[in-house]
Amino acid sequence: MLQEQVVGSNLLRGIEGVRQPSPKSDYDVICTEKAFKDMIEHPQWVGSEIIDGGYPIRKSYVVKHKSGDIIEAEIAVRGSVSERLLKILTHNEVRNIDLAYTLKMSHRFLRNSPHFEKTWKDIQALRKLGAKIPDCLNIWLRRREKETYYYNHPSLNKSKEEFFDTKGVTYVHDHDSIHEAVAIEDNPAYQSFLVGEVKTCQKLFEQQSFDTKLNAVLEEAMVLSIERSLIHVDNPQELEHEVWRYSLMKVCTSITSGWFREFAWENYGLCCKLYYSRVKGFYGKFEQALNDGKILPHKA
Repeated sequence: MLQEQVVGSNLLRGIEGVRQPSPKSDYDVICTEKAFKDMIEHPQWVGSEIIDGGYPIRKSYVVKHKSGDIIEAEIAVRGSVSERLLKILTHNEVRNIDLAYTLKMSHRFLRNSPHFEKTWKDIQALRKLGAKIPDCLNIWLRRREKETYYYNHPSLNKSKEEFFDTKGVTYVHDHDSIHEAVAIEDNPAYQSFLVGEVKTCQKLFEQQSFDTKLNAVLEEAMVLSIERSLIHVDNPQELEHEVWRYSLMKVCTSITSGWFREFAWENYGLCCKLYYSRVKGFYGKFEQALNDGKILPHKA
């Protein structure tokens, strides 16, 4: 029907092999203005707390019932991507696992998402069940991604000075010096596919061993952890693992883009497993290099 469509993890309720949503009523829906109005005027929901969903480019609401039940409703306004989804589903039969998979794929790179790891695990589980993106949703998915990632991603088509001229980020040490200090092998992995000051080459990346590719991701998260967090706290060693894990998530979503981000995201789980064998203690390596005078200052 055109008026309402349940989305999110509730599509997976009762399907073996995937994470089951909480027994508590917490539903995500895409619905028309009329369907939403009818719902909140229903005696069951009268008096509920209704707040803005907080999406910068989508009209949405969170409805909290006094019982604790929650409905997150995205309004399918005329001409919107969400309205297009309702129309597609009206005329095409789509399996729940395929719809859930498509929706989760549409926001897998969402920056600062508190649900990043949950989404990643759900996608892996759905793939094992044979979930796929239906042909009828291919174009819609591209539109949804464009709408979801409304912010800019980093561009490598610039000089090193321009690339590190980032608002809100205070750099203390030279980025490349930190890479040299924490490199897993003799040289930083990214140098094997570097073609400019900061620009990298996909063709060269694909020619590298799988281990080198993984090291490039692991090292990028290490350097990000050091220059944006660990050097600014009093107890860096205690926070090393937590900060690195968060930095890895950033590498998999918003700090990088394109083919490198795709590789990082696909191998997020493996990178986490490799932490203790390849990464643990990286801040100590940085400190030693700093004490030895090998870490250069950042050039403003």
